[in-house]
Amino acid sequence: MQATLPVTQPLRGQRGPDHLLTDELVHSVEGKAVNKASEVQRQMRNGSYWFDPIERRVLKATVRSFGTTCGSTGWDGEGSAPVLDLTLENALRFIDALPMGYAEPDPGVDPDGEISLSWIGKKGHRLSLSIGPTGRISYAYRIGPRRRNGTEWLGDSIPEDLLEYIGSFPVFG
Repeated sequence: MQATLPVTQPLRGQRGPDHLLTDELVHSVEGKAVNKASEVQRQMRNGSYWFDPIERRVLKATVRSFGTTCGSTGWDGEGSAPVLDLTLENALRFIDALPMGYAEPDPGVDPDGEISLSWIGKKGHRLSLSIGPTGRISYAYRIGPRRRNGTEWLGDSIPEDLLEYIGSFPVFG
């Protein structure tokens, strides 16, 4: 007999220090169904899953390629950590949550296996963030003498402070 689970709010993306408790749901049949439904709901809400512009598709393809090129220990020859599948998933979720019309970041991989996204403007205007397998986002922002850094958690949307910082970069093209 199949169980029907009402999905009124996505369960994914609500991670913090206690994320291991919610991850136990993914191993049950019901948890897998909720996980799939949440993913479809996110894709439908975002709309970019089907209608990504070329720049966004290239960005996502580049991030996906990090799973292959940086997927083993020592990928940089210096003993670096591998990029985990969950890290890739979190980075792609972040990219999907970026509103259209914002500047696209330059992707990279940190030696600790986290995906980095960077925006570089004029005269020291920069934002760099790293996304890891737990959904933690570490960031550093600078515009002139103003500097901010901190940690946020990946949810269904980009935290307001980070969205404000990303929005401060002009869109070229």
